[in-house]
Amino acid sequence: MCWWSIYIGILLTAVGVTAILTPLCRRWAYRSDFLDKPLGEHHKQHSESTPLLGGLAMMLGWLITLFGGLALAHLGVKYLDPELAKQIQGIPNVLSRIATLACGAVLLCIMGIIDDRHPLGPFRKLGCQVVVCGLVALAPELRISMFAMYPILSWLLTVMWFVFIINAFNFFDNMDGLASGLAVIASCLVGLTAALQQQYYVASLGAVTAGTALGFFIYNRYPATIFMGDAGSHFLGFLLSALATLTIFHRSDSTSTVAAWLIPAFILALPIFDTF
Repeated sequence: MCWWSIYIGILLTAVGVTAILTPLCRRWAYRSDFLDKPLGEHHKQHSESTPLLGGLAMMLGWLITLFGGLALAHLGVKYLDPELAKQIQGIPNVLSRIATLACGAVLLCIMGIIDDRHPLGPFRKLGCQVVVCGLVALAPELRISMFAMYPILSWLLTVMWFVFIINAFNFFDNMDGLASGLAVIASCLVGLTAALQQQYYVASLGAVTAGTALGFFIYNRYPATIFMGDAGSHFLGFLLSALATLTIFHRSDSTSTVAAWLIPAFILALPIFDTF
């Protein structure tokens, strides 16, 4: 077994888990009247009430796949190839980083669910985004490292990047399957870059995120039977911004590091351009 097999297995597992959870969340949304009810607004093109708990389905699918996979890898490490087992034994070294990332994603998803139910207003929502992203960026390993010698500047740029991409995805979610489809492509590209740089755990996070978005896309494509809502756009936007931050896009011996730092912006160019 090699890492590429693991990435494919992670992606397919995330697709399956999310594809199972999404109809369950859709049914719960109908029962709890958690619906997007069009009232003649110009920006809403759907004519029927549509469930809004897609973000919850993606969050649960991502968490189950991620931590279930980590537990399985830890328990089954003795049955793996020695070289692969040696790499997987490094799980405890990255567990705190993964837990911090997961906490940020969950908090933003919960905030989105609350906003979908009872609108928070733009300034309160922005304040919540800044607080959560600011707390996550306190972990040095999760910050943009371009200005690592200036911790405050690095922290500030990371928070701005997180918040901007979260809102870019929030604005971009205006058509059936658009945001979820883009999330699949973007996380696959970031994950592939991480895999080529032998960032095994970042690539695995990319596979989980891509699989989660793809499992939801099955129900979110036109005509959508469930929407991701602010919960889903916040969840995916945060994960993609964090994945782009974690992935190494440059080599230490490269002279074109500025171009390398632009690669995450190129991967997420569509929602960034749409936001502007």
